[in-house]
Amino acid sequence: MQLRSATRILVEIALFLLLSAALTIGSGIYNISFPPKSPPSPITPTDFDLNYLPVSFTAQDGVLLAGWFIPAKGGQADSAVVVLHDMLADKGELLPHVAFLADKFDMLVMDFRRQGESSRVMSTAGDRERRDAAAALNFIKKRGYRHIGLYGFGLGGSVALSQAENPLVSAIVSEAAYADLRSFLLEPFRPFGGLQKTMQWIAVQSLRVIGVDLAAASPTETLPGTKKRVLLVHAKGDTVVPFSNAQAISAALAGDENAEFWFPESAVHGEGTQEFARRLLDFYSAYLK
Repeated sequence: MQLRSATRILVEIALFLLLSAALTIGSGIYNISFPPKSPPSPITPTDFDLNYLPVSFTAQDGVLLAGWFIPAKGGQADSAVVVLHDMLADKGELLPHVAFLADKFDMLVMDFRRQGESSRVMSTAGDRERRDAAAALNFIKKRGYRHIGLYGFGLGGSVALSQAENPLVSAIVSEAAYADLRSFLLEPFRPFGGLQKTMQWIAVQSLRVIGVDLAAASPTETLPGTKKRVLLVHAKGDTVVPFSNAQAISAALAGDENAEFWFPESAVHGEGTQEFARRLLDFYSAYLK
C-alpha cells in the first residue's frame, strides 16, 4: 500500500509539472502571437514637414495592412524605400529614425500585421510578416518604380533580409536584426533556468504545427547563397539585440561579395547619428539607380 501510494504521488507530481509546463509554454506562445493591443503612435510624417498619403494593401493570406506613402521632399522620386519596423512597434515609432530618407527617396512606411493600423490578427514573430513585406513591395512596384530599396529595424531587419531573393528588391539595409527568430521564444521561459531551451524548443515545434516556422524565416537560413546588395548595420555594444546576431548574419553572408557592413562601437540600440544617415543615403543612392 505504501509503495502504491508513493507511486501515485509521484505520478500526480509528474502530471502537475507537465500541466504547468504546458500552460507556461502556451502562455509564452500566446504572448508572442497576441501581444496586448496598444493605440497607434501619434507620430505622423507631418511632424517632419513631410507630405503623405495613408494607404492600404493586402497580404497573400488576406490580411489588410496599413502604411504611409511619403513622396520625397523635392517631389516624387524615381526610386522608393520600403520601411519595416520592429516587434511590438509601428510605423510612427520608427519614422523619426529614418525620416531623412525622404531627402532623396519616396518611402512606404508600413505596419506589420497586428501592429499600428493593420489588421489585429495573429503576430508570428517574423514568419508571416514576410508576407507583409512582400505585399508592401508589390504595392510600391505597382506605382511604377524601377528600383526599390528595403530597410528594416530589429525584427523588421530580419524580415527585410528574408526578401533577399525577391526580384523586386534592389538593395537592403538591415539594422539590429535578429539572426534567429526563435530567440523571441527564449525570454518567456527565462525563469526556468536550465529548462529554458527545452521549453523554447517545444514552443517552436508547437508553432510549426499551426504553420509558423521561425527557423525557416530566420536570416541564418534565408541568406546563404544570396548575391543581393545588403548593408548590415549593428552597434557592437547593443544590449537589446546583442552583436552576436550580427556576427551570425555576417557568416551567412560570407558568400555575398555585394554585402557591406557597418558596426559602430556605440552601445546604443538604433542610434540615429549623422553618420548613420549619410551611410544609408550613400548606399541607396549607389544602388537604387
